[in-house]
Amino acid sequence: MMPAMPGGMPGGMPGRPAEMPHADMPPGKRLKTSEDMVSEEEFTSRHGSSGTFKVLVPKDDSKPEWNLNGQIMDVPMGLMETIKTLKQKISSTLGIPANAQKLKQDVFLKDAWTLAKHNITPGSIIELGVQQRGGQR
Repeated sequence: MMPAMPGGMPGGMPGRPAEMPHADMPPGKRLKTSEDMVSEEEFTSRHGSSGTFKVLVPKDDSKPEWNLNGQIMDVPMGLMETIKTLKQKISSTLGIPANAQKLKQDVFLKDAWTLAKHNITPGSIIELGVQQRGGQR
């Protein structure tokens, strides 16, 4: 049986607290919280109403009709357009259905939210992933 952790430390290695995120971590290591984000109105006043976003396409030969060749595509978008609209534009260019896409920039992006609500600036890189459906039962 393992001895009790000293000082009520949370789990992890004995005698060592579990790693907890710190506010003093670099911005790239912390997830955005609602406190870090600005409203859509403020975001568009700072960054304009539209711009070009870069989508990092994975290399995936499993479905050649989807044209996933590891390229970076430029997609012009309005900041008040939704992630769903971005997925539709990607679909029309690459052939991958919108419901097979997952888009990520620090966190997975929500279809109903706008680029401004996600606080994604023009020129930013958005990662495209392929949604895995189903599995063995």
